[in-house]
Amino acid sequence: MDELERTLDSVDPFWDEDAGPIFPAEAMRLLEGVPDVEQALLRVATDEEEPLARRFAAVEALFQGGWTSWRSGPEGAEVARVMADAIRADGIHNRWGLPDHYVSRSGNDLLSIQEGVEAALTPLLDDDKLLTIHGGETATVAHDEGYTVGDLARYLLAQRA
Repeated sequence: MDELERTLDSVDPFWDEDAGPIFPAEAMRLLEGVPDVEQALLRVATDEEEPLARRFAAVEALFQGGWTSWRSGPEGAEVARVMADAIRADGIHNRWGLPDHYVSRSGNDLLSIQEGVEAALTPLLDDDKLLTIHGGETATVAHDEGYTVGDLARYLLAQRA
């Protein structure tokens, strides 16, 4: 396992309770030292042989590091699919947003991709897995409304219109 994989595997990308950046500063410094870091992270993110957690961690690192020139390129659609798969697998959904209320950090990151977002989110529309939202009133609203992954996908798609 190389330094890039160790750094990506050092976080749990599916547990982001405060919806903030998932990598500490020291991990980002390590990633900055990787030669051609954007391409290296893209290779991990788009490699279907890699576990989803590592692929999504690579996507999160791309956005956290500001390495986003690929958003209008051919890799965008594949990264959007990784992010859609991550919505389904996520343990806490605060980072994506709350349907009918707001879009959060990762939701905005997903929406910033120019091509492939609609195709990536469409398979989630029928997903009735309940969203897990932490934090006071927001959690109460999510629970009372019974928001699902499908509701989140619908809301994010509506933001693209």
